[in-house]
Amino acid sequence: VNVPRLNYLTVGGNPFLLVEPQSTNLLPFSEEFNASYWGTGTNLNPFGAGSVANAIVSPDGTQTADYIQENTAISAHRVQAGQSKNNSALPYALSIFALKKERDKITLVLDDTTSNGCNCTFDLTNGTFTAPSFIGTGFSSISASIESFANGFYRCSLRGTSNAAGAIRVQFLLNNGFSTTYQGTGVSGLYIWGAQLEQKNNELSYIATGNGLTTRNQDVITATPPAGTVKITTT
Repeated sequence: VNVPRLNYLTVGGNPFLLVEPQSTNLLPFSEEFNASYWGTGTNLNPFGAGSVANAIVSPDGTQTADYIQENTAISAHRVQAGQSKNNSALPYALSIFALKKERDKITLVLDDTTSNGCNCTFDLTNGTFTAPSFIGTGFSSISASIESFANGFYRCSLRGTSNAAGAIRVQFLLNNGFSTTYQGTGVSGLYIWGAQLEQKNNELSYIATGNGLTTRNQDVITATPPAGTVKITTT
């Protein structure tokens, strides 16, 4: 509160004030993938036995990024979470910060907990992504982006308008370069941090959460002109 937030369009460029509307991160435990909320038993090695909580320094400079490691199952290796929603088509923006280790690709999925949704795969070596695609029917207006951040991380984002089902699920899947369903090596994985789901057309800056949802209020800029000032202009 009362501290201006700055953003940069380019590395080494001039900063500008970051002014955003109100938004809510709908995903609790956004930096704690060892929480039971995330269903971390989904063909990953358990935390403390392969996967590691707070393994390395995250984009915000704290040691809070987790390492997730696949097990040897022939299956999808992922963290995931679902929640109820209104029975109507709604826009969603899903994002996560990821850093390669043995795996350098991550697939993001938004779906209705069945077989309808959208997905996109991100390359954490080259900072690129495949064209997002539909799963089943009912979702629309999909897009994706990837953005470089501090400490080697990329913010991977997937956007789409849901169908009218009463649930929405997010999935972050390891990808072996060919598929999200494969026999795991038991020793391969990558780093993730800062999961965010917003009911918006586009993702806003990251909002950290604990054991509940977190809302960041709209940014408001106020200025008290000095005595005798007739007009204030901005550039």
